[in-house]
This record gives sequence, C-alpha cells and structure tokens, in this order.
Amino acid sequence: MPARKSYGYNYYESGSAARKIDYTYDEKKARRKNVNKKAKAQPKSKAKASSVIMIVCVFTMALVLVYRYNIINEKNLKSQSLASDLTKAESALVTSQIDVEQNTDLNEIEAFKTVVNYNDEGLPESIAYDRMASLLVLALQEIKVSINSINQRLDALEA
Repeated sequence: MPARKSYGYNYYESGSAARKIDYTYDEKKARRKNVNKKAKAQPKSKAKASSVIMIVCVFTMALVLVYRYNIINEKNLKSQSLASDLTKAESALVTSQIDVEQNTDLNEIEAFKTVVNYNDEGLPESIAYDRMASLLVLALQEIKVSINSINQRLDALEA
C-alpha cells in the first residue's frame, strides 16, 4: 500500500518502507556547516594561490628554455657560417699551393743548381749541405710572407 503524501510541512516518502522526512531547522547544525564552509574556503584559496604560483613557475621555465634554445641556434648559425668561410679559405689556399707547386720547376732555379751536384748524365748525384742554409732561410722568409697574407685574408673573411 503506497504511503500517503501530505502537502504540509512534513510529508511521507513513497516506497516499500515509507518513512517520514522531517525538515526541521537546527541552528546548531547550520552553524557547524557555516563554520566548516569557512574552514574549507581558506584551503581552497591557498590551493588556488599555489596552483597559480606553479603555473607562473612553469611558464617562466618555458620562457627560459625557449630563450636558451634561441641563443644556441644563433651561435650554431654563426659557427656554421664561419665554418663555411674557413672551408672556402682553405680550398683557396690549397688551390694557390697547387698553382705554386705546378709553376715552380726546381731545375730552373739557379740557386738549387749550386746546391745539387750532378753527374755526367745530368742526374742529381749529391747535395752540398753547406750551401743550403742560406737557401732555406730565404725559403722560410717567403713562406712566412705567404702565411701572413693568408692569415690576413682569413681574418677579413671572419670579420
């Protein structure tokens, strides 16, 4: 048999076991609920503040990482351009060295003819080492001049 419902302040709930629902206002319970709400409100604000701080920290770390990534990329681009310039300078140096070696014939240089002793057939037989020191000093001076000019060209390319 279904429970009767009254439309007053108190009524019965329908179902197999009807029970009376009583809506009474208890001031003590209401105060406890309000006190509990206030107590819970403070940790929520602290939690919100700490979550905002965490978000700001994560955002700051992301900005720092992006900034460092950009600096590293700029330096990599500079080093790549310098490496390509150095490669070009080295290839130019090798080309000039090859040209010098191809255009220089040791038999045509009179100074080497005095250092090298030839046999009757015209083949080199021995070297006069006592006459060689002055030639080596002159060769070193020429090499130093060419190295200085190459260094100047390299510095101009790097700048």
